[in-house]
Amino acid sequence: MNLFALAQALVNGAASLPMDENSLSMLLMLVGVVGGVLVTGYFKQLRAKAVKAERKPQPPRKRD
Repeated sequence: MNLFALAQALVNGAASLPMDENSLSMLLMLVGVVGGVLVTGYFKQLRAKAVKAERKPQPPRKRD
């Protein structure tokens, strides 16, 4: 898939929308939601890596 063609199609689609206050606020809200999801996912990955790094291997238990 050509990423440039997809980006150009999105820009053309956004340019065709009439920009009034409602459209602008809806677009900004969607950008905020997508950004929040991406940032949250990024921090979850960092936290998972930190927890994984903190774990120390435990020696095997001795059997009786």
